[in-house]
Amino acid sequence: MDILLPQLRAFVAVSRLGSYARAAEELSYSEPAVYLQVKSLEKGLGLRLVRRQRKQVVLTSEGEELLPRVVEMLDRADLVAQAARGLRGRIVVASGPNTAVSWIMPIIARYQRQFPQHEVELHAGDAPGLVRDVILGNVDIAIGGIRREQIRDQSFTTHRLVLVPWVEDEWAVFGSPGLLERRASGLPGEPLRVFHYPRFTRRPLEEAGRYVKERLGRPVTLVEMGSLDLVRGAIVNELGLGIIPISAAPFLDTTRIAPVCDLGGYAGLTLRLLHRRPRLLTPPVRCFLSYLIQGRGRVRAEAGGQPARALR
Repeated sequence: MDILLPQLRAFVAVSRLGSYARAAEELSYSEPAVYLQVKSLEKGLGLRLVRRQRKQVVLTSEGEELLPRVVEMLDRADLVAQAARGLRGRIVVASGPNTAVSWIMPIIARYQRQFPQHEVELHAGDAPGLVRDVILGNVDIAIGGIRREQIRDQSFTTHRLVLVPWVEDEWAVFGSPGLLERRASGLPGEPLRVFHYPRFTRRPLEEAGRYVKERLGRPVTLVEMGSLDLVRGAIVNELGLGIIPISAAPFLDTTRIAPVCDLGGYAGLTLRLLHRRPRLLTPPVRCFLSYLIQGRGRVRAEAGGQPARALR
């Protein structure tokens, strides 16, 4: 029979997490797809590898015996893929779209001027997708607002992952020029709405509120929005001010949205690097990783050259 890598990955994920649903979430498959992958592997091997025990999925004795060998096979497959990229001098990097445009693309341009023999490929995605791509071996280094709690503890051991802080993205207050020009109109006590989205915490909101109250002479009403795009829309439609990360500035239409103030250097989002342990990386990937870490203090968002704060 032909053993397929998706079958092996599904089996390892189910055995580690004890659930088809959690394995599907980690692999970004549907739960039925993960179930069918495991069943196809069992059928091909002629062995029962897992069984249900109460609300959990556990390994049979045959599954326990095969699991270490399956993990070893997947490690070898990942090393083959990485070695192939290394022979071509290829480095695959993934990050969120704001981070990619503001920071990573300029860094890649500088890196390739210094190391023209290396080809750096950049993909964009959200944090869960970045984690999945590193686990599956599709990406060498992921860069973004990846939090430790988004990765299960077992994944660090099984997939030999490393998650380290890189830089902190700062936040600022933005507003529509039209709204700012008319800020003196209306009653002095009329509240001015300040829009933000759920990643925000209490401290920067209080700083923004104090600024607006002191500078514009108005009380503030804080309004939580579901996404950064909704905050932008509220600013453009002159519904109030908005708090957004500086790294998003390249996406803003400066004729419709203008900076009002920073938040005293408050870093609202920590960007982290996720990758395999260095000894598992190819020489070009290790070279690029070192370049990222050594140059993190010089990282700047393109809008206004605002510096990002490096984490020691």
